[in-house]
Amino acid sequence: QTKVYDTTVKGQAAVSVDNTYEEPLNGKKTSLVVRSIFFEDNDQVWHVMYMYKSGDALGKEVTDYIFGKIK
Repeated sequence: QTKVYDTTVKGQAAVSVDNTYEEPLNGKKTSLVVRSIFFEDNDQVWHVMYMYKSGDALGKEVTDYIFGKIK
């Protein structure tokens, strides 16, 4: 499942993408959450991505913290 939405970074237009999907890990399917944000700063295009297992509270907390700092 993929969700794409508009956001801002430093008052400039940006795009956030949230993905959930399954990947094989040690012979089992593992559900993953991937969050990305794309933005431009000082003529550089940035893609920041964090990934964690679904249900991993610490992974979600760290990702939310980092993405909150970027915005």
